[in-house]
Amino acid sequence: MDRKLPDWLKESREAEKLIAWLKSPDCEVKEFSGQLFIKARYGNCFFFFDCLKENRKTDRNWCAVIHMPEYSLYEAEDLFLKPIGIPDDFGFPVREDLIPKLETQISRIGKKLIREQWDELLLKGGYTAVQMIPEISRVYIQLNADRFIKKGKRPEDLIYQPQFHFADMKWKFSDWMFLEYLSNPQRAAELFAQKWLLEKLPEISKKKICIGCIREEMEEMLKKTGTGPEASLPRSA
Repeated sequence: MDRKLPDWLKESREAEKLIAWLKSPDCEVKEFSGQLFIKARYGNCFFFFDCLKENRKTDRNWCAVIHMPEYSLYEAEDLFLKPIGIPDDFGFPVREDLIPKLETQISRIGKKLIREQWDELLLKGGYTAVQMIPEISRVYIQLNADRFIKKGKRPEDLIYQPQFHFADMKWKFSDWMFLEYLSNPQRAAELFAQKWLLEKLPEISKKKICIGCIREEMEEMLKKTGTGPEASLPRSA
């Protein structure tokens, strides 16, 4: 057996049969230890359905996902593991295990899009000016600028960096998103970042404008007190 195969597959008593099935382009149904499975494919992933859904312990639509070509196994239920002959001491990741890394990746891409493609996002969003502009007063801006200065903050310290979290969204890390992410992580994260920003554009715009106004007010206050960036410049003769 190929030494590059993962340990779980090397230990499986049905390894050769499973590998042959995955390589077969036509065979969609296969029996393992008396249990029938249906194979389907999306991108670089095979996902499997069993024919005994009444015995399922989770509400997932499948009982296992294998990412190719490295044969990485995800969301594998006992209903799949036992007929394939995979020992009980193996543990396999589920989509929730991928969320922290994915959220960080989406946040990073989102910041880049805000910085480099803000105008394009505004056009795609199609929101009105009223939806995008915060209702803030000059007094609110001055009070917050003064508060930040007293805390020792500089204008350049005030940078709005939105963070993506699935918990804040109306949509979840769905089956399609999961398979898309496994098949092409970078492309999927870019798609999710676009979806996030377009949905949250009014909120992001309001916070972005608010922070910008406070930062400008801080600069003006610091100039008046002689502690701003211009105070350190040499005077012209």
